[in-house]
Amino acid sequence: MMPLLAIVACVHHTPSVAPVVRLDASLDVGVRTESECPALPAVPDAATRFELALTLTRSRVFRDGSVGWLLVFDDVQRDGAPHPLTGRSVELRRFGDGEILDVDLLEHALGGDRQLEVIDLLLPVVSPHPPDLRPGGVAPRTTSWPLRLPDGRTWNGSSDATWTLKETDDAAGVRAWVFAYDGTWTTDGPARGPRARSDRPQTTATGPLQGEVRISVRDGLVVSHTFDWARRLEVLYPRATKGPCHITQHQSFSGSLRRR
Repeated sequence: MMPLLAIVACVHHTPSVAPVVRLDASLDVGVRTESECPALPAVPDAATRFELALTLTRSRVFRDGSVGWLLVFDDVQRDGAPHPLTGRSVELRRFGDGEILDVDLLEHALGGDRQLEVIDLLLPVVSPHPPDLRPGGVAPRTTSWPLRLPDGRTWNGSSDATWTLKETDDAAGVRAWVFAYDGTWTTDGPARGPRARSDRPQTTATGPLQGEVRISVRDGLVVSHTFDWARRLEVLYPRATKGPCHITQHQSFSGSLRRR
């Protein structure tokens, strides 16, 4: 069996990679909040469901061989109602093995009522980055997806997971590698940049993740992805009305993504 490294390298350079990929995703989010802020009323536990229709379109090729993919949120429904992310887009700069180098055009999707930063795990779900393995092989992989905010700050997401290449299969007529993974992920930010203000909230988070991914042998892109991630989010508001304010939020994310 040819090792994955050689196969992915061929996929990375082949011109036959699909120029457009359409994806459907569902995401269940659970939230429990603990507050140490006197001015903030109690926040009830919440659960919500997202249904998303997404399109990945090749937009440009960089000198290092990485490719820019425009990720368009064609339709986003939250609990059956239209969500403001609908029609928005970002650009993922990635290598053929799934590694995300940069995320651009974020001003269209962050903050306000759009809040891609809340469900930023969708980026590595769309572009998973498994290590190079032979069938039955196991190896760790650290990967990241930095979000560069318009004011110069950076919202850093990263994961440390152990990956297993379980098999190859031909489900739905698509030959794919089947990977399983589990580990932890972290969120840190927004890290201060040259134009950032020191009174902005600071966020750190960590928690477990696990999932199963099918990646097309033909083009190296995701075919399906089931996932179960969670994190404990700590937010410090240094300039709250009645003094520094600390909030802890327990978040859970579970769902699936598949190519149409």
